[in-house]
Amino acid sequence: MSTVSFVRKLSDIGVLNLEHCMKRLLLSCGICLLISLKLISQNEKGYFLVEFDAFTPPTKDLIASLENTEAAPFLATDILGTEQFLGDYKGKNLIIWFWSTTDAISTSQIDQLNLLQSRYRDDLQVISLAEESKTELLDFRRSYPIDFPIIPHGKVLGEAAFGGDLGLGRLFLIDADGIIQKVIPREAFESNATTAFKYAEDIIKSL
Repeated sequence: MSTVSFVRKLSDIGVLNLEHCMKRLLLSCGICLLISLKLISQNEKGYFLVEFDAFTPPTKDLIASLENTEAAPFLATDILGTEQFLGDYKGKNLIIWFWSTTDAISTSQIDQLNLLQSRYRDDLQVISLAEESKTELLDFRRSYPIDFPIIPHGKVLGEAAFGGDLGLGRLFLIDADGIIQKVIPREAFESNATTAFKYAEDIIKSL
């Protein structure tokens, strides 16, 4: 083989290798694009942007038994003397929050819950059930403004119908038909409160 032929042969091989690499690159880009489009589609639905997989098995089982069921109706008087009946909120999304003034996780959630109530006021109502008495809660509210109803002595109701074992600070996200769509337990806020509230807001936007 002459030197010229050998050089031409190497050139041809180089072109073939380049074409092969370009095809593989384009294929990879196409796959990445499809994955991106899929993620965008999921994001627009807004529901599964964040998931929690680190819960203990008992917590997961309890959450599974509560989600996609009708929220237990209740009638209770809040600290301002207004009756709060869950059935009156049909047609509006709800967050039911269980808390205590003496629990650090609970009190750290107040600002974010006030923000969610303000941001989605037309479509969302936050209702809180606290463990303390009316007098104690009125005193607490003077120092810590809360922009939604507070029901005193909420432990009894919360223990039976709303997964008391999920801990103080737990949130129940209920859709306009009264169905519990998602439960966010105390564990989520202990792990990463910012992520937990981002998760809650994503769900609210998707309902």
